[in-house]
Amino acid sequence: MTKQEAIDLLNTLTVIECEIENDCCFEVMVAMDSETREVLRKLGKTDEWIDLNKHIGIGMSEREGMFNLTLLAWDYAKWFCEERGFLLEEPDY
Repeated sequence: MTKQEAIDLLNTLTVIECEIENDCCFEVMVAMDSETREVLRKLGKTDEWIDLNKHIGIGMSEREGMFNLTLLAWDYAKWFCEERGFLLEEPDY
């Protein structure tokens, strides 16, 4: 799989929230559901790795967890913007 194909796959997921400050992206959170798990598997992650890295916030059940895509997205992407998702290169604005 090429980096662009991996980015396209990541960008199929619906972002719940993200934290960006200036030019630094700290987190891009998606629901930890079967769709996210399948995307992560396609990117070579095992169920064990996924379970160890999912985020379960205060008051959340195992089924309500989220996943921070920045844990692996930077292996493929160099940039993230809310409007376009992960990108192979920093855009020219």
